[in-house]
Amino acid sequence: MEEEVKNQNHKAYALSLAAILPALGVSGSWFCCLPIAVGALGGGFAAAGATLAPFRPYLTIATVALLGLAFYQAYKPQKSECAPGKSCGIGAGRGRQRALLWIITVVTLILLTTGDWSSWVIYWSL
Repeated sequence: MEEEVKNQNHKAYALSLAAILPALGVSGSWFCCLPIAVGALGGGFAAAGATLAPFRPYLTIATVALLGLAFYQAYKPQKSECAPGKSCGIGAGRGRQRALLWIITVVTLILLTTGDWSSWVIYWSL
């Protein structure tokens, strides 16, 4: 009886090991191919950036205009259709929208000015 239990345990361990080894092989090849894939993606993004570079002023104007529209929508006075003396739940969602709008604006400004400060960061990081 104990022999059978030991044999079953050995079979279970062997099957577990047999399942893990191919996974390790796949992950090993993944880590070898990953730098090549990242390099290819980087080259593709660089080519796309070079293609879209002439449109940068137009895209910047569109971005600033859309941010302006978003700020107008977020900060314009809302019409209150509540009865006098009753409370309305208007302010809670607007606060989150405004906070998210400011976060998006900061990220957008960082991305729009990357060309101005990125060379300085690279220079001082080396």
